[in-house]
Amino acid sequence: MKKFTWVLALCFSLFAKNIYSQIPGGILVPGDINLNGMLDALDEFSTTYTVPIEMPDGIKLMTDITIPITQDCMTVVIPSNIPIIGGEVIELIPRGLQLFIYDSINGQPNPNPYSLPIVFTRTPYNKQGDVAGKIVSIFGYAYALQDMRGRYSSEGVYFPMMSDSWNKNPYHNHFKHILDHTDMQDPKNGNKHEDGYHSVEYLANTLLRTYDIDNDGVLDTFLLNNGSIGMFGASALGNTQYQAAAAHKINPNGRGLKSLLPIVATNEHFKYTGYQNGVFRERIVTGWLKGQIFSGVDDDLIPIDNDPQNNIHTSADYDLPK
Repeated sequence: MKKFTWVLALCFSLFAKNIYSQIPGGILVPGDINLNGMLDALDEFSTTYTVPIEMPDGIKLMTDITIPITQDCMTVVIPSNIPIIGGEVIELIPRGLQLFIYDSINGQPNPNPYSLPIVFTRTPYNKQGDVAGKIVSIFGYAYALQDMRGRYSSEGVYFPMMSDSWNKNPYHNHFKHILDHTDMQDPKNGNKHEDGYHSVEYLANTLLRTYDIDNDGVLDTFLLNNGSIGMFGASALGNTQYQAAAAHKINPNGRGLKSLLPIVATNEHFKYTGYQNGVFRERIVTGWLKGQIFSGVDDDLIPIDNDPQNNIHTSADYDLPK
């Protein structure tokens, strides 16, 4: 059961330590906040951190994690004509408070009420500036938004529809992507990429966070995720969901992926994406791929990415006009 903890905030507001929840190793993403003692902007109801999720080949995929932790507080000034406490400022909702907890599961007490379900989205279109996490978090979820391999802030080379899928070697280990210069046995070879699957596994079983659960002034460390992950997104962001789910058989009773919400997307690209009733869909296939090349992303300048493959995925690399 999800419990909205604003009411609980009234109980311990006088001794709350205002300790921020943190993602160990994460980088705080500044929000549009004005620390004025009022929760008067959407950004102030959540806190976002960027964490690098490392793939088996060492490539780091930068992922924004948004959790329902207040960045400002809510205060009230007691009217001056009230005896004894008149004029005092009382903090009703502390800064750094988790607004939602899950106190029970299937009617039983939840041993980890501060762990959260995660809504996960993978995008080739740049995670920067996205507001979905701020909206999702006020419904009681954590939100993870990831730049796909080779796109914007993430390392590696972008092979559209390739790097977020499943290990291709078991059924075509004799050929690879035409632009992949690595040897078939190289861990970085695109045939081995299962980025969506590995990202889900990391979010479910590895990503830690800290929070002062018992309000003793000491941060407690625990898994951010409560075992349930759902994916969301449309078009290319929907295709990544199908591919992450298809990489390995899902255990419905285990931690990890529980649901998908793909919109205008498919995992059968020959019949539906490539050809509709036998007619080649030039605009959605060639047009989309061309758009990915000409997206204007100068990935070669990502300071953390020294992979030599990072030089083969811009229009200039293909000797095409800009």
